[in-house]
Amino acid sequence: MDWIVMRHGETDWNRERRIQGVQDVGLNEAGQVQVRQACRQLLQSGLTFSRIVSSPLVRARQSAQIAQEELGLPLLVLPHLRERSFGPLEGKTIAELRRDYRIDDVEEIDGAAFGLETMAQVRQRIHRGFAWLAAAYPAEQLLIITHGSLIKCIGEMCRQPAGILPNAGYIRVPARLWSSFATAQTAAAVCENAAPSQGPYDLRARRVPNVQNV
Repeated sequence: MDWIVMRHGETDWNRERRIQGVQDVGLNEAGQVQVRQACRQLLQSGLTFSRIVSSPLVRARQSAQIAQEELGLPLLVLPHLRERSFGPLEGKTIAELRRDYRIDDVEEIDGAAFGLETMAQVRQRIHRGFAWLAAAYPAEQLLIITHGSLIKCIGEMCRQPAGILPNAGYIRVPARLWSSFATAQTAAAVCENAAPSQGPYDLRARRVPNVQNV
């Protein structure tokens, strides 16, 4: 079973070309429509899923709530899927980064310059999250909703470079690739090291913030 990895819908910060990182910014009206249309497109393509897995950040969780309404599936939040932290650059526009920091493309910064989470740390986080999912749901087709920089990194790790997808865009991660993450050693380490507040949790009985009120 392949996994579909989707970027969250548009926010006002996306429209303003402002770096979001781990800041909690909700979807705007256009973003809600984008996610709904993407889910309907997936249904029309004949794809079926067993569950939705989301980043804990509001824009992803709101996107996941819309997907849940469209697809009628259980929703799991996995902290490993949050966006890359861009430190003090968060909240800055692309124009401000060029003017004040001489940064043309924040995605090209690999290391910890400017206080960013390093790409090595991001890759490790993705690997651990995917290892947990692959061990927990080995025969399930998942719809994973996360963030632009994370999907860019996932594409590169799977040798399917996708760059930064448009909002509500998605890529397919073939089973032969994600199943390679499911080593017993890695999955056991993930489960052992995850604090209760940081581990995955099922949202079937937990309310996600309403997309209209956040």
